[in-house]
Amino acid sequence: MKHFIIILLTTVICISGCQKEECIDNPYSGTWKLTGILVASEDGSGTFGTVDSDRTLTFDCENKVTSNGDLCILSPYTDDRWKGEYSMSGNRITLDDCPDGTIRISLFDNYIILDYPGLTCYEGCQAMYEKQ
Repeated sequence: MKHFIIILLTTVICISGCQKEECIDNPYSGTWKLTGILVASEDGSGTFGTVDSDRTLTFDCENKVTSNGDLCILSPYTDDRWKGEYSMSGNRITLDDCPDGTIRISLFDNYIILDYPGLTCYEGCQAMYEKQ
């Protein structure tokens, strides 16, 4: 019985202490919800409009990002599961199946802004996500 208790305690300690570590020094890690979209006018001006959307981005510790919507286009809709890779050093998401290939990421407190490139948005389009 004494051996059983020792084995049980060792297993519990290992399971609680061996959980996957959170991303250290990774400000993007976690889930972000779409809260605003900006489509600039021809002169480059514009403001973010509030959107009611269930679209999210989730960044993990292995430089992978998933979304419940197609990130190739600026849209509030949720349709497909989408996966890609991100680079903290280059502040970008690499899109394998999209015509433009890369979206820039900017971090502002509890918000990130995705800056969509020219082929999908001529006037300068951005999506704002809030940390959940």
